[in-house]
Amino acid sequence: MIGFFPALYPDELVYSVLVRYYDRSGYCCYTFAAEDLFHNRREHPNVLFINSLTDVAVSAITAHKSMERLILENTMFGCYGRFLPRERRNKAFSSICLMKTGYMNLLYIPARKTKEEGFLRYCPLCVQSDRKIYGETYWHRTHQLPGLRICPVHYCDLVRSMVRTDRSSAPGLFTAEETIREIPLINDPPPQENTERELAVYISKVFQSDMYELLQNDKWGGDSLGIGKLLHSYLIGTPYVSARGEMRNLCLLSHDLNQYYSSISGNTLREEWQLKKVFCNKNMDFYDICLTANFLPIPPDNLTVMRPGKVAQKEKITEEIQRLHAQGLKYPEIARRIGLSYDYTKVVASGKKDRNIRKVPVSKKNGRSAKDWARIDQELLPAATDAALRIWTGADRDGRPGHVTKEKLKKILGLSYGFDKCSACNAAIQPYLESQEEYWKREVAWAIGKIEEQ
Repeated sequence: MIGFFPALYPDELVYSVLVRYYDRSGYCCYTFAAEDLFHNRREHPNVLFINSLTDVAVSAITAHKSMERLILENTMFGCYGRFLPRERRNKAFSSICLMKTGYMNLLYIPARKTKEEGFLRYCPLCVQSDRKIYGETYWHRTHQLPGLRICPVHYCDLVRSMVRTDRSSAPGLFTAEETIREIPLINDPPPQENTERELAVYISKVFQSDMYELLQNDKWGGDSLGIGKLLHSYLIGTPYVSARGEMRNLCLLSHDLNQYYSSISGNTLREEWQLKKVFCNKNMDFYDICLTANFLPIPPDNLTVMRPGKVAQKEKITEEIQRLHAQGLKYPEIARRIGLSYDYTKVVASGKKDRNIRKVPVSKKNGRSAKDWARIDQELLPAATDAALRIWTGADRDGRPGHVTKEKLKKILGLSYGFDKCSACNAAIQPYLESQEEYWKREVAWAIGKIEEQ
């Protein structure tokens, strides 16, 4: 019988308030408390989320806060479920709120980054502050974030406790106050690199932001784009993306990101293929996404509400090319300044796309009539662009990149000759053409990523 229930502290885990109830209720053993709290008394307490509670326990724990708010503000859902696709995230959230099993299969929970993450962690200065304000300390959610090494408030190293977060030990309820008996007195926070402090604060702001509106609104910001496209939108206008905003320079981005986080041992995006998985929506790890977003940089508020950045506008690029051409600059110089191919620059600068194409006269002689290649070029342009993109990304080969060549495209488009006369098609596929060595490099990077994934 639950006679009373303690109030929740700020940023406290549900597990923490359950152990504080157990500690104050005078149970002679854990099993008796488990009978009052859990539907299955033999079940291990879920340290990071919530167990299937009895009706009496649900009434007690939700007396001052709804179950939805409890999940968002007192579990780790904001870490392992924030950047999931909308349908999968909402399904996982509903499953947790209803205390059903199976939600762990919906959340994105990667392997532990450090050994300390298998245990509950705490900040010594937060412990001192809690005991001064509340008379006791408790288990904080933010201290359990994967990859976080220092406290975002006091900047001191997080300390590993003896309480495990998995089911490898016997079930039990262990209070932070009893577990953390003695801590060293820390008068001044130890020195930390500015980059690590900045990252810790950024991660905590993203994690602690309210997700309620994001879950209620199906058309909230850039949520429908996916986290990869959202991050890509903030590359527009930087050296890490082409002028038209379509091709990413992940080699340069990976190099600069590693330079920026060189002082942090927890950088998990050291290889180009690891960064590619983030932008392709194959890696939805909270820590990796925050690493990328903090580097770009994306304001935490924009990331938490999934607000897209700039959108590539081909019209502006066209206007800039034509403006430079009107000033008398030659095509090669314009192409160098804008960062586009010579052929594409020539087509846009000459205004051929906007002019009325003169009809090609049909020969009156017997035999095959002359083809209107200008019309054919415009008709094949969407198909040529789509085919080049699908080969490049490996959309038809489970993500394995392909080598884009004109011969392959001619076969797909059904052309036996005349492709060189399609100037617009040639300009559109130019960014996808590469040497054999460049293609091998992309394919090897994909293969390494596939091996790591499996």
